[in-house]
Amino acid sequence: MKYFRFFVIILILLTGLNCYSRDNANIILVVDHSTSMTDYFEEVKQHIIYNIIPLLNGGDYFFYIEFGTDASVNYSDEIDIFSFKKLEIQTTVKSYRPTHNYTDIGLALETMFSTLEQVHDLNEKGLRYN
Repeated sequence: MKYFRFFVIILILLTGLNCYSRDNANIILVVDHSTSMTDYFEEVKQHIIYNIIPLLNGGDYFFYIEFGTDASVNYSDEIDIFSFKKLEIQTTVKSYRPTHNYTDIGLALETMFSTLEQVHDLNEKGLRYN
């Protein structure tokens, strides 16, 4: 069930990213860091590093939300055209470990929607998220 939840969130957020020509995107990745993910966590990290991060283009914004007992945006930055930020994200993801005692998916969704709202409000004003 945990695995399924992870991939449902990924599919929702990455729809349309595997296009050759597209506008800049705001990508929000929401990942369960509870200890119930221990058996799957390395595989999830590898999937992020090798299958998701390569889809990022210069000008995209990338957000990584960790959740479990609580939820927080652990990483948020614009991807540079030289892809140095991709290496930074890969290094950061490699360091993550499942540490939370339980999973609060409701709090994760609240954090995701709050982040989406902030991004939307800034985009409406003609600004970018920083």
